[in-house]
Amino acid sequence: MQESLLHILWEHQKLPYTGLVLITGEELQIWDPGIHNSNAGPDFLNARIVIAGILWAGHVELHFRSSHWNLHGHSTDPNYQNVILHVVWEDDKPVLGYHGRPMATLQLRDFVSKDTLAAIWDMQSLTSGFRINCQQDHHAVPIIIKEDWWYSLYRERLLHKANELRTWLAVSSNNWERVLFISLLKGFGLHVNGAAFLSLALKLDYSIVKKLGHDQLQLEALFMGMSGLIEAASKSDSYIGELQLAFQYQCTRFTLNRTGILQPVFLRLRPSNFPTIRLSQLSVLIVSQPRLFGKLISTFNRNQLHKLLSVSASSYWETHYTFGNLSKRKPRKVSAVFMDLLIINSLIPVQFTYAHAMGRNIWPQLRSLLESIPPENNHVLGNLSRLGMPPINALQSQALLQKYEHYCAKNHCLDCAIGRYLLKGI
Repeated sequence: MQESLLHILWEHQKLPYTGLVLITGEELQIWDPGIHNSNAGPDFLNARIVIAGILWAGHVELHFRSSHWNLHGHSTDPNYQNVILHVVWEDDKPVLGYHGRPMATLQLRDFVSKDTLAAIWDMQSLTSGFRINCQQDHHAVPIIIKEDWWYSLYRERLLHKANELRTWLAVSSNNWERVLFISLLKGFGLHVNGAAFLSLALKLDYSIVKKLGHDQLQLEALFMGMSGLIEAASKSDSYIGELQLAFQYQCTRFTLNRTGILQPVFLRLRPSNFPTIRLSQLSVLIVSQPRLFGKLISTFNRNQLHKLLSVSASSYWETHYTFGNLSKRKPRKVSAVFMDLLIINSLIPVQFTYAHAMGRNIWPQLRSLLESIPPENNHVLGNLSRLGMPPINALQSQALLQKYEHYCAKNHCLDCAIGRYLLKGI
């Protein structure tokens, strides 16, 4: 039995709609199986289930045997404190959750037939490779249709991001500088720590960031302290001691609290993307570039934007990636690839939304900027390239991501220009 089969069973709910019971005999209803988590932590996040008539919201962890919970150290790992259900194939041992209480456990072998398992195994074998419905035929679509579709897809993606920015604007009392700060901080977290950095940005009083914006150490102490990164650091390191003292004073002066801020993670990250490095780089950027909003909002040239965004983490991080652990001396400078990601995901949406609010059309400038940036590189775009859809610039890579996420993955071929062209001849 492979654990990946359990993931398919749970994610696609190949389980009976009624009659599910826990090993304790309590009735279980599954309202929402949650979102699959490809990073560190529980397997499925933000699930909703009903146990004996009581609604629970939290995370779900899957194992082949229940004893693997202890084997993997989950009972003492705070990342698993909000797990509400342990889904296993075989319940071989009672286990306790993070808070010392018995885990609610569902034993799948009581509810899944061998025929269902065999069918899932066959399906997984057939679809283990990356597939889209038009992968054999999209070459027949005229290039002019594709190019028009790429522009439409990107504008669709940009409008979606603009809606998120407007929610930030609403909670920021129409402070566009704070909206840019939120967007940049989220972008510095990339995919893995984006949510954690966003929670930090939304929690921080931007007026405090402005007050400390001339002092790099104070700003770094604020970001690191509010993210929970200096709480457990050793005081034997003089720089850590400086940050801790600075943050303690800030907590008193500004009545700070960390409630609601997600903890950044280090697992599955290259050291250059560690949250310590990225938060330091952002603090240096803010201090070294006064009037950052005005400069970024009106610049549409890639090289000029790179000059504005080109910073290195503070001197301590030249010999560290984490607190107290020495590494080979090297400037922790933001790379050209990372600056391009900030331009694509953090800056351009703000430029577009701000210009729209001011009644200006800057689409020609944004299009020119995007077409000057190399395409992004991730597993979805790599797979699409292998299927004959290689992007040639950032506009096309963003369009292809929109196409895959909102059309291909959902089988919405009739809503896709490529799908409609191919299907009209059937």
